[in-house]
Amino acid sequence: MERSRLVRWVVAGLCALMLCPLAAHAADAPRVTVTEPFLELHTGPGRGYPVHHVLERGDGAVILKRRTDWFKVRGESGVIGWVDRGQMEQTLSETGIPMSFGEVLVADYLARRFEMGAVAGVLERDSAVGLRVGYRLGEYLSAELGITHVPGTFSSSRLYSLNLVSSPFAGWRVAPTFTVGIGHFDNVPRPTMVADETFSGTSANAGFGFRAYLSRHFLLRADLRQHLVLMNDERNLEFREVTGGVAFFF
Repeated sequence: MERSRLVRWVVAGLCALMLCPLAAHAADAPRVTVTEPFLELHTGPGRGYPVHHVLERGDGAVILKRRTDWFKVRGESGVIGWVDRGQMEQTLSETGIPMSFGEVLVADYLARRFEMGAVAGVLERDSAVGLRVGYRLGEYLSAELGITHVPGTFSSSRLYSLNLVSSPFAGWRVAPTFTVGIGHFDNVPRPTMVADETFSGTSANAGFGFRAYLSRHFLLRADLRQHLVLMNDERNLEFREVTGGVAFFF
């Protein structure tokens, strides 16, 4: 197995990650119409911020983002400001239906920066546990550090990885994710298995998964990843990792 195959895995995965968010842009931001005499636009998400503009009855606006009970909107003239939830629920959708915004703040999840989680599952046929730490790079892309430990019967293995995770449909409460990354694999035999060998190698992985938003700061995650490990003596290993777990974000 040549190292060029590992490079092709990573390049193909990166191309897929760049294409995934393009599909997500097909959905436009929610649009509303003002039905009250006016809609107050604040300079920030809170009553302590001054009102700098108002939208009048019949004006249209686009919802750009949500932060707790405040919404960042852009009026038809291009003016941007923050509106509280009470006033936003007095607007109409494009179909003429009164807008309603639930108490479950998925927007808190979409605005997260850091995510930490614990997972468990199998690496091929052996039980595995792991930790994941992620940082949101942009609306659809995150970087993730991971470690997976396999306390096998005859040997103990650890897999370290640095991944890019694409979430092209991040606004969904249950959303798919796509992953590509590189890392390092170590295998150490048990002390009683003197005939076994210690080996390590550079790895690459690609896969997909799902994230399910649970509550204000928690989510469920499930991942399926295929790994390719190049050994020091030019041998290679391929194995599948299936994990699930819980993560919290902040």
